[in-house]
Amino acid sequence: MEFVECNCCGSKDLVKVYEQPDTLFHHDEWFDVVECTRCGLGFVNPRPSAQEIGKYYPKDFFSIFDGEAENTRRYTEQTKYLPAISRDANGQPPLLLDVGCANGDFPRFMRQRGWRVEGLEVSDNATKIDDFPVYNMPLPEIPLNGPRYDAITAWAVLEHVHDPKAYFAKAENLLKPGCTFA
Repeated sequence: MEFVECNCCGSKDLVKVYEQPDTLFHHDEWFDVVECTRCGLGFVNPRPSAQEIGKYYPKDFFSIFDGEAENTRRYTEQTKYLPAISRDANGQPPLLLDVGCANGDFPRFMRQRGWRVEGLEVSDNATKIDDFPVYNMPLPEIPLNGPRYDAITAWAVLEHVHDPKAYFAKAENLLKPGCTFA
């Protein structure tokens, strides 16, 4: 476990808000959620290091995403955060990057609705995806720069990354002007 300063403002002035066990796999391990007194950002501290974090996302974690009826309902709700984007000047449908795409279900859902899709998944325990492009590295490390995507989604992801500020910066770099990060 590692103690970290606020990723948003760099402050070390943090106050514990509550503690929570790992309710999925490691019931005897508890985590403190703290709040930065300077900017209000909440986060886990201490947290698993980048080398330890995989322990909390075993192969069984990705089976949580199975269940077509529940996913369809959830994905339908999530699409409400995305803009209705028509084809671009070249006749191409909009392009989505789903960060933390897990087994690829949300991108496939969007592809059925006319979007071109790409994904990003850092865990080796997720099901391998071969029907659309997937980056297997943290978002700040993908080898792309400049406006490319009409929407970038990160459903229940940012609380799991070690440098959310870098994720927001990279998303800003990759989004076309006026497009969405949800």
